[in-house]
Amino acid sequence: MLQPGLHALLTQIEQGKIVLPAMQRPFVWGEDRICKLIDSLLRQFPIGAVMLWQTRSVQRYRRLATNIDSSVTPTFVYETSTCNDSRYLVLDGQQRLTSLYVAFRGTYDHRKMYLDVLSGDATEKDPGSEYYDCRFLTAPEAQALNEEANGRRMYFLPLDSLVNINPAFAGNAALKQAGKLGLDEAGTARISDTYIRCASILGGHKALQVITVDDDEYHQTPIEEVLEIFVRVNSGGLVLLKSDLLMSLLDLKFNDIQPELQALVQDVNAGRPFEFTRDDVLKSLLLAQREETRFDRLVSNYKHVEQLAERLRADLESIRRGWQLPGCILMDDGRITCERFFRGGHNALLPFVLFLSHHPDLPPSERRKVVLGIYIAHERHLRQRRSPHGPIREDNHSV
Repeated sequence: MLQPGLHALLTQIEQGKIVLPAMQRPFVWGEDRICKLIDSLLRQFPIGAVMLWQTRSVQRYRRLATNIDSSVTPTFVYETSTCNDSRYLVLDGQQRLTSLYVAFRGTYDHRKMYLDVLSGDATEKDPGSEYYDCRFLTAPEAQALNEEANGRRMYFLPLDSLVNINPAFAGNAALKQAGKLGLDEAGTARISDTYIRCASILGGHKALQVITVDDDEYHQTPIEEVLEIFVRVNSGGLVLLKSDLLMSLLDLKFNDIQPELQALVQDVNAGRPFEFTRDDVLKSLLLAQREETRFDRLVSNYKHVEQLAERLRADLESIRRGWQLPGCILMDDGRITCERFFRGGHNALLPFVLFLSHHPDLPPSERRKVVLGIYIAHERHLRQRRSPHGPIREDNHSV
């Protein structure tokens, strides 16, 4: 039975009862957006909804991240549930849930969430601004801010210590802290309000709406309809890229495609100054199958995507070679040592990746021809992007 309230949701995430299906994309929110979410909670704003699918069927899943490192491309560890092992899979709202979990139970770039307990005053502030000063800090950073306030009163404390205060004792705890800081009446009122808000923030049931699919164990929605729900709720989001959605659909049949492509991208970029992406590799795999590379068109037919997933696996190793070779050729033969060369994107490289995946052992004279071809194709691509009359498209279906 799903327990309501933020505290219960976080506990069930910690226990592995609420998890992410394999088709979910990576976490993409930055620390600024997480801080704004906590500001909304403290101001008692509603923060949206999450949709959870209760299922006892066998599913591949991964746990929500506790510690986010924005400098590292995440590599997912998937688990497989057993039959009749009831879990809640997040169909929509994983960015919010992960943000809450990180803010209250985890870290972002090795820093915990801290709150200035003297912030929150709305005087002379725009409603669109953040009233509460939330930051990810190390303990020494927080101490330095507290000691060097430059004339402005501020005092940062770990958010997790504040939300774990019993609400019945929050007022007394605030008065004790106010005495230590030597606050006047206005400052004491401000810190008391902040303490009480923090102590009660996880106990409320209204801030985050929870929508459940199949909470009745005697009625199970077919997997095809669950997939359609996922596609529809995620297609409306501005943040979700069509490539993320395509990856999610492919993952249903090609179970390891996301970690495989993550590992491939890390491998081809290692020791090189280029920043080839998962989407670049995915487009080259689609081209190898003579498929449409406009992600928005592909995701509109997930039955076709299921069939396509079975075929992409066969080209993975040859495409890996195809992406490793351009990096070497560009650096060794073309003297290109900066990602800025590709300021218009990597689409011009795609036909050469496909060619090199089938011709890995080129003599020096042919390698120089490849470099010349890349220069010409890239310049043509840039001219098309700059032209007011030429097509400006991100796909490379015409190669």
